[in-house]
Amino acid sequence: MRRLAELVLRYRVPVVASVALVSTFFASGLRRVRVESDIVKYLRQDLPEVQLVDYIGEEYGGTQLALIAIEAEDVFSLPVLQLVRDLTEAYHALPGVSSVTSLTNILDIRKAEGGIEVTKLVEEDDLPRDPEALRRLREYALSKELYRGKLVSPDGRFALIVVKLRGDADKPALARKIRRVTQDKL
Repeated sequence: MRRLAELVLRYRVPVVASVALVSTFFASGLRRVRVESDIVKYLRQDLPEVQLVDYIGEEYGGTQLALIAIEAEDVFSLPVLQLVRDLTEAYHALPGVSSVTSLTNILDIRKAEGGIEVTKLVEEDDLPRDPEALRRLREYALSKELYRGKLVSPDGRFALIVVKLRGDADKPALARKIRRVTQDKL
């Protein structure tokens, strides 16, 4: 080992030049490296399970998701609900997006006299404005397992927006668009 160290020190200029040359050679290929974010693409495409995942993605609008978390003192405040609504609408308008789910557009299923009632948790065009209505919304949403821990954190400080991507979407390009939309709205 000592002998190797002595050789490296004695011929340090050629060693450094050789390492730099080899590094440059391999670094030149980095431009052609692509990162595939879809883990299914690494599996054999003739497997029935892979074909089922592909079919579900094509038939039902994709299996790839983008998750956007919003942190606030209280996500059940009017400014934060407006932000969630605006982001939800902006993401939905992007080409390559199949659907978007958030607190401001999710369906709410409640027991009603003689059956069930399906409405929106929040009306996008009529967000609650007064403190009492916001408090009721907060209490109701946090009492439901459908929302608590999924679209809103149990403490009401984080809201999640779930963006479902179409199977044929250019995912890296769409991720950049989602990031740009998010930055524009913040």
